Amino acid sequence: MEKTDSVNRQFTVGMVDNDARSIASLREIIEDLIPRAAVIWSVTDGTDAVSRCLSERGRPDIVLVDMSLEGMQGPTVCRIMREHCSMMPIVAMTAFSTNMYRSIAARAGAQGIVSKNSESDFVEGIHEVICGRTYGGQLFESAAMACARVQEEQRSSDRNLTQQEILVMELLAENKDDGQIASELSIVPATVRKHIQNARRKLHAKNRFQAALMWITGADW
Repeated sequence: MEKTDSVNRQFTVGMVDNDARSIASLREIIEDLIPRAAVIWSVTDGTDAVSRCLSERGRPDIVLVDMSLEGMQGPTVCRIMREHCSMMPIVAMTAFSTNMYRSIAARAGAQGIVSKNSESDFVEGIHEVICGRTYGGQLFESAAMACARVQEEQRSSDRNLTQQEILVMELLAENKDDGQIASELSIVPATVRKHIQNARRKLHAKNRFQAALMWITGADW
């Protein structure tokens, strides 16, 4: 995307947040404070958002992804989108401290992270990212660079975690225990532990805590 100092064209927005009230509030902010933006869809399910973004017909110019989704988690949504799309910028958003998800969002391929509790931060983040810049810290990469990195990680056999292992690692990185992970993924805790064991082996991690740290930071192993 060409970098510019101002958004001087109309652009489309897609949004995924598991809270319908939050969607309504964020849509209102966009309509009131970013007049050139048009929200073309807003959904509460991560799988639905991924499907729309992987379709040329449904793909917006920029997509906003809440990090605390039910089912498929926000970081996984970002990662799947980024693996298959090198142009569309992604902005992660959270109602918690942005520090909580900053590194996770960057690793997942987002171009920035914003707070849903701050109108100014929310609007500025969208503006910066749609202009071709990153927002929220030096960890973030351009869409093209993030896409190349995510694709390379996926190609690497040592890092080729299954989709279920990726989901488990994303939840483990959010400090969720085996029971919470099992509940969110509709599996039993024993299966969660098996997925963590497999991920540890592929990441060459000494324990689950090191595996989670490696997954968050993208550290070499």
